[in-house]
Formats: sequence, C-alpha cells, structure tokens
Amino acid sequence: AGAAGGLGYGLSVFCGASLERGIDIVLDAVDFDARLEDVDLVVTGEGKIDGQTAYGKVPIGVAKRAKMHGVPVLVIAGEIGDGIENVYSAGIDAVMSTFNRSMSLEDAMSRSTELLIDASERAVRMIRLGFGLCYTPVERRKAGIEVRKKSPKKAGPDASLLTTLYSI
Repeated sequence: AGAAGGLGYGLSVFCGASLERGIDIVLDAVDFDARLEDVDLVVTGEGKIDGQTAYGKVPIGVAKRAKMHGVPVLVIAGEIGDGIENVYSAGIDAVMSTFNRSMSLEDAMSRSTELLIDASERAVRMIRLGFGLCYTPVERRKAGIEVRKKSPKKAGPDASLLTTLYSI
C-alpha cells in the first residue's frame, strides 16, 4: 500500500475513518450494478494488464461486479504482461491487446485512438465468430447471422460491424 494506503491506515487508526476500495466508490457513484441489467458483455480497459492486475486494479473491480450479475468481461489493454493467467481466475474472461504489430511505446501512444478502434473491431469480429460457431449454417441464416464474403472497400473500421455489438 503506497503513500495513499499508509495515509488511509493512519486516518483509520487516529481519526476513525473507514477504508474502502476506490473502484467500489466509483462504481456505486455511477450506479454500475443497475446499468448491468440486460447487458450481455462488459468491455473495460487498462494500459497494462499483467499478474499484478489481479490484486486490485480497475478491471478486476469491474469484473467482480459484472460476475455478480453473470456478465462476462473483456479487457482491451495497451500491453499484456507476465502472469496474465491470474486475471482469469479473478473474473476476467478474455483479454485483447491494442497492439496489432511490434511498435515503440511512443508510436503506440501517438496512435492510441487508431489502435483502440482496431482492437475493438477485432474483438467484435471474434464475438461474431463465436456466435456463428454456435449455429449450423441453416440456423445462422434463420437467425440473420451472415458471414461476409468480401472485405469492405473503404479503409478503416467497418462501422456496421462495430455497431453489431449493440444489437447482438
């Protein structure tokens, strides 16, 4: 517990203050639990996700709340570090990196918006693939799940694909 943890401990001992997790305060303030009603997937983010994440970073707080409602959690992270397997047992179902190739931190920072959009599109494509695997070809046609035969002609993310996440 760095300086903030030490300060909190001191305040609790000498002033009768209570210690609370910051993520719980924020999630309560935005009425997160009520927002999870009728939600199929929570997507959250983190700059770097690794074994230390399981010990209290924001994605774990989000995942714990989502799990109370039976909602799976996907984390989109700038970097995936060592010990990632620890986050899966802490409630995170899947992790995707924003990096789509090797690059310097400076390059990643300057292209962060582009990389986040690309990672989001890749995530939606994986979700659609997963839904498609749950059905036979006949069932896919009946359910309106189509497999695109051609790539979009324009460059950039496919907006209709990104909005599919909200209509699944």
